[in-house]
Amino acid sequence: VRVGNSGLEFSKIILACMSYGTLVWQDWVLELSSTLDLCNYDHGTTTFDTADAYSNGLSETIPGKAIKQLNLPREQLVIMTNSHLGTGLAAR
Repeated sequence: VRVGNSGLEFSKIILACMSYGTLVWQDWVLELSSTLDLCNYDHGTTTFDTADAYSNGLSETIPGKAIKQLNLPREQLVIMTNSHLGTGLAAR
């Protein structure tokens, strides 16, 4: 999907990374290795939604490690993040 005339394109399916990280953060989180299911890249997923508040930052580090391990072309990916959210135990 192209965003106006900006040249920015994102995939129709966006991988929301809030569910990935550690059970220490929330009991419904999926504990995954850093290779995550970014293999969806092969099926057209190029856009990822993260935030430092999700799983105390693991939501951002897991995709970063996976991008590096899988040698994905960073210039073809869109990484979205959120701001103004609390982190750590105080945010619970």
